[in-house]
Amino acid sequence: MKFKHWNLRWGTWIFFLVFGLASFDLCAQIVEVRPIDLAGAIQNRTIRVAIAPPSAGDTLHPFDGEKYTFLTRLKTDTLTVTLESDTLVQFEKSKVFFFSNGSWSLEAANSLSDLNSKTGSYARLVESRPYAFNAWDSLTFAQRKAKVVRLRAYNPVDSVFMLGEWTLEATVRFTSLLLMPRPVRVLPGTSLQVQVKILDDQGTIYPNFLSDHIVWRSNNSTIATVDESGKVTGVGLGSTSVTASIGAKGLS
Repeated sequence: MKFKHWNLRWGTWIFFLVFGLASFDLCAQIVEVRPIDLAGAIQNRTIRVAIAPPSAGDTLHPFDGEKYTFLTRLKTDTLTVTLESDTLVQFEKSKVFFFSNGSWSLEAANSLSDLNSKTGSYARLVESRPYAFNAWDSLTFAQRKAKVVRLRAYNPVDSVFMLGEWTLEATVRFTSLLLMPRPVRVLPGTSLQVQVKILDDQGTIYPNFLSDHIVWRSNNSTIATVDESGKVTGVGLGSTSVTASIGAKGLS
């Protein structure tokens, strides 16, 4: 392990290094089906949304996580919402929340031309499934990757659509813990709060969503100590490792 040295006029400071280590056992992965952040992708312009009949001002309402902020269309018996992504999106479940009665279908393809022509990569995932007023409806299907997904809703009775939410959901496999910052650098006699993050199998970093108690440990308490909240305090010069484990989940 190399130390960093700064030769200053008032002395030489030697930083004490701590490498934080934490990992899941592969047999103890956490697997969850989670909504894809469609609103974030739309705002970042990696996903484009087209709504027919068109209207301004409420494009994000079906994706904002609030079912009572809704997209409204009047005097039409059909509503279509099309999402077009720059990259393939993997999903296996869709949920809708309407303030009306009707039916919904879901189509997917790898290009807009395939979707419109119903050829090539085209697939119909949901076929004329009834939905009820002020209630969630969802369907799980075989895992799918697509660049274009289209929700089509039909309401022939009163020709009114109030779409509260539409989500696409995918399996996320959380495979490791990550201690931040990396590496930890503290001087003897000073402290730094370490944070636990969670990584999925695609390398995406998530905030720690687990409510389980975290057990912290320093491999060498003469170099650094760590308290039950993850605050690391430098004791002497050198290097050591700090580990975090979540025994209730079999993670360490």
